[in-house]
Amino acid sequence: MFAASEWLRLVNTQYQTYIARFLHAFKYPVVLIRGSIIGVFVAAVPGVGSSVLNVLSYIGAKRQDLDSLSFGRGNPKGVIASESANSIYEAGSMATLLVYPKRRGDSCNVSRFFYAQFNW
Repeated sequence: MFAASEWLRLVNTQYQTYIARFLHAFKYPVVLIRGSIIGVFVAAVPGVGSSVLNVLSYIGAKRQDLDSLSFGRGNPKGVIASESANSIYEAGSMATLLVYPKRRGDSCNVSRFFYAQFNW
């Protein structure tokens, strides 16, 4: 039901604004790559959740920026850093899937099932 109402709302909107917002993240490639690297390496540690990744990459972006006082007041670099780390969290947690037999996360459980069933 929720998906149908969202679909009807999106039909009446202009898609160029969404594309412009998506491409705005690529104006800061260093922040995007740094957040992704932090996300991969910290997510490989067992027991670390995605909230830790968000905080670590946000703090890293805040330390590296010259205008660190604007963080928390609308600086897009903080959002880009934390979301890039959060988006790559599942990929980093998959790195230890083969080492530890019981790993957290739904995507790891699904992947372990396919490895066992189809010998991937």
